[in-house]
Amino acid sequence: MCIRDSFYNLLRPGVYAHIPQVQIVPTVHYYQTEGRLKSTKRYEGVAKLFPNGDLDWSTWHAAIPFPHIAKDDPQASYKFLWNLDRNRGGFDDIFFNPVSYHLFDRNNKPERTLVGLLWFKECYRRYTVPPIPSIPGQEHVIEKGSIVMKEPFDVKGFCGLRIRYVDPKRPDDFMTYVPTLRRVRKLSGSNTVDPIIGTDVKWEDWGCFWQKLSQDICPYECKLLGMEITLVPQKSYLIPYELRGNETYAKFEKRPCWVIEISYHKPDYVYSRRVYHVDMETYGIN
Repeated sequence: MCIRDSFYNLLRPGVYAHIPQVQIVPTVHYYQTEGRLKSTKRYEGVAKLFPNGDLDWSTWHAAIPFPHIAKDDPQASYKFLWNLDRNRGGFDDIFFNPVSYHLFDRNNKPERTLVGLLWFKECYRRYTVPPIPSIPGQEHVIEKGSIVMKEPFDVKGFCGLRIRYVDPKRPDDFMTYVPTLRRVRKLSGSNTVDPIIGTDVKWEDWGCFWQKLSQDICPYECKLLGMEITLVPQKSYLIPYELRGNETYAKFEKRPCWVIEISYHKPDYVYSRRVYHVDMETYGIN
């Protein structure tokens, strides 16, 4: 499929990478890990939601909380949303060394690259890597994530640590070490719209879905808009693109998705409404 010039005319010059051609490839299966599948089947039908849509954490034991959802279920949209929330990464522990962030200027020219280390650890209701089911002494913590910047020089040594708690009324803890100040700063964990160090990218946009799901912290309303077949890039490990000079030739596949609309009722939140396409197989955002 060729991208027509009329499409690019709708965009502001310089805000896109030129993709002259997209190849539509067959849809493939992306399977969950063995431990995740076993835990999902073992606890199917156990997890429950409160009437306001929040998860009853005492009923959730591991992995995907709602593997089978009827479309006429009055809480269907909230269940899809919680599948998305509990699918973060799909592993108990994640470590990237390095993780790189490529930044581009307004003319789509490479500007700089940030390099760091990224850790992510589930503390509550683990299902693959010991200790199982929870880390002793950390049963009140859902997950922890941290990042340490290695380069370039102006951000080297910056550290960030975020802790998310089981208690729906307790906001995240978010602490940073700023090497230029030689100080540890404690930030508002519920504020996910601050930019990532050295960039203008918000934490909420970087994670696609970063705000803690809690009617007490960030009131929200969820609606199921329907089902769509969405054209999305293949997963990165299948090499979804090819660079030829300054042009990108991409590979896309058709994915079945549930379309969910979230309306936020927190005045200072950056978005009043968001629409997510949640993959029916991976429970990720497409």
